[in-house]
Amino acid sequence: MLLFSVISVAMFLYTFAMTRERVQPPSDQVGSLRKDLTTLVSNAPWVVLFFSAIFTLTNTAVRGASIIYYFKYVVRDESKVALYMSAGSLAFIAGAASTKLFLRWFERRPLMIGLTLLNAVIMASFYFVNPQMLWLLYVLNILATFLVGPTPAMLWSMYADTADYGEWKFGRRTTGLVFSAAVFSQKLGLAIGAALAGWMLHYFGFVANAAQDGRTLHGINLMFSIGPAVFAILGGLAIFFYPLTETQVKTIERDLTARKGSAAAAGAATA
Repeated sequence: MLLFSVISVAMFLYTFAMTRERVQPPSDQVGSLRKDLTTLVSNAPWVVLFFSAIFTLTNTAVRGASIIYYFKYVVRDESKVALYMSAGSLAFIAGAASTKLFLRWFERRPLMIGLTLLNAVIMASFYFVNPQMLWLLYVLNILATFLVGPTPAMLWSMYADTADYGEWKFGRRTTGLVFSAAVFSQKLGLAIGAALAGWMLHYFGFVANAAQDGRTLHGINLMFSIGPAVFAILGGLAIFFYPLTETQVKTIERDLTARKGSAAAAGAATA
């Protein structure tokens, strides 16, 4: 990991040094990190997505960390993990490929909320499933990961809308900061989730490669089901506060296009 860290830092620095900005900000915008950060934290739609991402990735990290423990100590057959995770990955890909189909029937905001909460319900249901009913574990996992498949594509498109909103509302274009800070929120969620998984295992008295008592097995089951479901619900509820509708997004796009057209015309007249 130390080797990977050193190499990755070197590559990040090289990428930064070699990157050139090609998308120009508004002609009257003066570069200022302080103003850009102020604009970002004042961008209500982006703030909503920031917290939703933290909750969602915390959910992902806690559940991802618990899978091997669940199958090894609760199911008592860790050889079934590979099939479980492979089936889930394929279902996720199928769900992502179905994004356009979902969007034919629903707008992004209610669809994000609905899919996230449905996913949470299914995850919570694992708590009540007999761990020896492997077929049911597989079916629920396939359904849950299929439902969550369309959400990443929709989320990133919503981030793009928040960049447009920021320019429309505050007159400053901060696309790079919008997306880099979004990635930060996801990394933060993963870090919190990974730490929580370790803390929870310690709290429930987990001892590696040993027979676990009833309290520890119950704790692992909670980590695999109810715990991630709670964070998924929080992520879905956060989207309730996302204020942009599809109609508003199109209005913002038209207004920005009109502004740029007016600015171009004024520049041509001055020249």
